[in-house]
Amino acid sequence: MQDFDTVLNNEEYQKIIGEKECATLAKDKARVQKRMRSNTIKADGDREFYNEKMNAAFKKYEEAVVEDSENEYAYANMGVIALKNVEYLESIDITTKAIDIINNF
Repeated sequence: MQDFDTVLNNEEYQKIIGEKECATLAKDKARVQKRMRSNTIKADGDREFYNEKMNAAFKKYEEAVVEDSENEYAYANMGVIALKNVEYLESIDITTKAIDIINNF
């Protein structure tokens, strides 16, 4: 984040890389921030998962994908929980979302 801020807050750097690239950097920074927030929520879900609280973990992973709808790791973990709950079709659907995100990266 510091590197993004260094460039985005420095007029000299902005002149060097241009307006279009600065706009792209600002979008990238926002995307990284969104993923960081989502992964913080996902980590809460991971703790619940490791404590075998599957419903609580699933809810945290759902929160993570609300924050970042492209968080393939949260989707993958949700797929694992659905599989453990013998919800095979749901597991396939959720896991397919994770795979689609990876394939379209």
